[in-house]
Amino acid sequence: MPRFSLGVFVDAHHLVGVEQRTRDAADLLERLQLAAEQMCMASGVAHRVVLADCSDPEARSIAEDFGEHGFRMRHVPRAGAGTAGQVLAAEVFEALAGQPDLLTVAVVAGQETHLPLAEPLHRTGRVLIVCSAGPADFRGCADHVIALPLGLAGLRTRVLEAVGVLRAEGVASADIAKLENVLRRDPAGYRAADYGVRTREVLRSLSGAGFTFRHPDRIELHGEVAAVTPSAGHLPPQVVPDLCRSLAEVTGHDVDDVVGAVGAVLGAVGGSPVVRAAAAGPDGLKLAQVVAGVKVVAPAYKLSGVSTTDLFRRAAAGSDWTVWQNPEQPADVRLRLPSPTDGAEA
Repeated sequence: MPRFSLGVFVDAHHLVGVEQRTRDAADLLERLQLAAEQMCMASGVAHRVVLADCSDPEARSIAEDFGEHGFRMRHVPRAGAGTAGQVLAAEVFEALAGQPDLLTVAVVAGQETHLPLAEPLHRTGRVLIVCSAGPADFRGCADHVIALPLGLAGLRTRVLEAVGVLRAEGVASADIAKLENVLRRDPAGYRAADYGVRTREVLRSLSGAGFTFRHPDRIELHGEVAAVTPSAGHLPPQVVPDLCRSLAEVTGHDVDDVVGAVGAVLGAVGGSPVVRAAAAGPDGLKLAQVVAGVKVVAPAYKLSGVSTTDLFRRAAAGSDWTVWQNPEQPADVRLRLPSPTDGAEA
């Protein structure tokens, strides 16, 4: 064992919400080793552990990625709050008891896990490297911090929700500062830096989903009933946030979960008079328009392995919704509801 050694302890669930491009196991391990070496506190990794509830497909996938780099995988059910943090702390102290030369501890987890470790580690002359995402203050706790950006899917959903709050308050136009004030009302807080992007960049990418972004720093909110011709087959912009919130909650790739979320979306948006008018019109709602509003915020929606058309067919089963596909142009798929006149004609 090298004279100065590094122990790396990972909570896979903490990385579920992290931007995918920055949570690669090999990359994170390299960054942690580099940080320890620059502090002259470690010259090799002597202990590697990753925790995950293996019944969660995404957390298990992350843990398996670390497993391919020599990490011991430990299954920890997410039964109660704090369970993973307690187990991770126990793993740290067990490793220290058996490996006295383990002078540097790197923990990839949330603030609730790091804080209880800081004092006992520092009391024994050890160094704590924190690797974490989201709003947290590690001053006086960590000797070195590696900040990971949160996933943009979660940020897009939060921005759309904040736009909805402004609309409900009767705001027709607002600057970015006002929108960010709404985002900060969330108990989790908000800092654009936690996502590695500027709020302006997200607003530009979402422009048209219930609001219009006006460069450099203003948004104009669309009315509750947007100027949409029912027969145009387009999804009213104010409905997109509902779709985003429902599908963004699905973090796994289980097809039944995704189908259930889509079904819940159809049931929710079907209560909108504007949606019903469009879906019952001669053209119905274009499926491509619906998908465009949700696929960017729901990774599971894209990774389920089932075609978009089949997902919506399964979700619509047993409801008033039907999925119609043009036999001459298979890419032309519409969502439809029965016309109010259908029952009368029957």
